[in-house]
Amino acid sequence: MHCSIKVNHISKLFTDDLDCGLHLVPKITNEHIKLTPYSVMNVKLAVQVLSDSVYQALKTYGPPEAIATANFCKMFDNFFDCMNVRNTQEAILKRKEFLKPYESSDDQRFTWLIDTFLKYFSDWEECIADRPSQFSDNAKAKMFISWQTYEGVKITVHSILDVVKYLLSKGVPYVLTERFCQDPLENYFGHQRSMGHRKDNPSLRDFGYNDNTIRTQKIFRPIAGNCQNDDEQLNKIDVETVPCRKSIRK
Repeated sequence: MHCSIKVNHISKLFTDDLDCGLHLVPKITNEHIKLTPYSVMNVKLAVQVLSDSVYQALKTYGPPEAIATANFCKMFDNFFDCMNVRNTQEAILKRKEFLKPYESSDDQRFTWLIDTFLKYFSDWEECIADRPSQFSDNAKAKMFISWQTYEGVKITVHSILDVVKYLLSKGVPYVLTERFCQDPLENYFGHQRSMGHRKDNPSLRDFGYNDNTIRTQKIFRPIAGNCQNDDEQLNKIDVETVPCRKSIRK
């Protein structure tokens, strides 16, 4: 049976789940199904769709042709777990092996990321290339994830493997991959772009000027409220008693 990965499988699952008393996918809402130009960039929505709960629901109650969509959700759920190891106890609480801290260079997740996860996409790409019918390059590109996403996934996997193995070889007891975050870097260049306005190609002088401005903004932050704190003044406490004020009676 030919199986395809379709968002319609998840849409139908959500629609059918609305009529159930006990919801199979309670986190999936209308916002996950009817996407907007802003919601498609919401990482939280993607994580909740590409989750183990959606995989289990599609696998158990979905039609037979939805098995490819279910496996796609499971692949990314495991991938997200590998990249978001937060602490030493979450794997026990959630009963998910892929959330365990990385403690050994022979961790089974390293093998899974290369031999299962990346191979899943390479086999998918080869299957599209070997299809007997004549399809244009544009049509074949629509049968696969975007090449930017594919390249990003490969770079992320190989980078994480190299960094984690290097840290473990240097005596680090365990590694939490959730700590590898590029949000501060994206935030910094976001400030650079906002200060540059429509200037797409700033000079070295412009970049340095903006950098000084950003650093100054972080050092001299505005004080909220109408009171200013002075540490030297706070350390000087007057212990003298205040004389009583006699009331004046008329």
